[in-house]
Amino acid sequence: MRNSQKNAEGAVQRRPSNKNRGRKMNLAEFKTCSEEYLASYGNMSRNTQDQKRRGVEKFIRFMESEGRQEIDQKAILAYRKSLLGYSRNTFAQYISRLNTALEWMVESGMLDKNPISKKMRMSEKYISAKSVLSADDIRRIFSTSTSSFGRKPVYIRNRAMTILLLTSGARESEMLALTPADLNWEEGYATIRSGKGGKGRTVPFIPYAQMVMHTYLNKARPKEAVDKDPIFVQKNEGGGFKPLSRITAIYGIKSYVEAMTGREDITPHSLRHTCASMLVSSGMNPKELQMLLGHSSLDMTQRYAQMLKPQTEIAAETRKVFEGILEMTPGLA
Repeated sequence: MRNSQKNAEGAVQRRPSNKNRGRKMNLAEFKTCSEEYLASYGNMSRNTQDQKRRGVEKFIRFMESEGRQEIDQKAILAYRKSLLGYSRNTFAQYISRLNTALEWMVESGMLDKNPISKKMRMSEKYISAKSVLSADDIRRIFSTSTSSFGRKPVYIRNRAMTILLLTSGARESEMLALTPADLNWEEGYATIRSGKGGKGRTVPFIPYAQMVMHTYLNKARPKEAVDKDPIFVQKNEGGGFKPLSRITAIYGIKSYVEAMTGREDITPHSLRHTCASMLVSSGMNPKELQMLLGHSSLDMTQRYAQMLKPQTEIAAETRKVFEGILEMTPGLA
């Protein structure tokens, strides 16, 4: 593409066009530009694409419901007001997604100025202690069920996904993209090839997780699935297999955790938070934690660490349950 470039996230975008400078944007133009914006992220993970699409589509629905046409500060302020019933995190995420789209349009020459000022944005509060697993929770998750339910393939799969996320700190979308070839059993790590922002990295694959994964691969993964298929799969209507859907994975993980701990508030991302909490309390260097979690900036990791540090009791207990995890995992000691 002669008239294109890549932004910091690796997405393709157009170079500014002088003929569009100085123009304001109406809703119809925003819809057209939004499709170009979303198409520019075609090489990113499905999760990233879905988040960006939800961000612009929600704003479009608001504009249509209000009968508004001009994309200006008045429209943005009204949109912000419509989000006030949401949690702080959700509010911040929707504004951030819209802001990213408008910034892209400015850089691409489609819009003269982003109507979202810094004062209109709100930072995320991030997680609270209630979304981190306790030591007792982890002991129950790690326990081996001897019931007939515990021998069912779905249970074995959900257990494998839960423990892999809990001990690696990976995102659920990253886990679902893993193939058997990405697991290094000898060295004790898994290779993430489709991380957020298209960046790759390695995460821990500790002996306990290896044991659980070995059980899944031998007893619950479809025998017809081959090494080039994802580790966690579902049948494709046209034959063969495709990655397990995020909805199925999230439901399966939440169901397993609830069955083992009784907690209904834990999500796959809570498992990532728990792993990070343990590492923060262990004194891991912020730069190392950034690399492990796959954060795009050190600022994000530092905010993450500051948020987690006050939870010292939970983190300390968690570390005891993960006894030896740092020693057993190369690069984390």
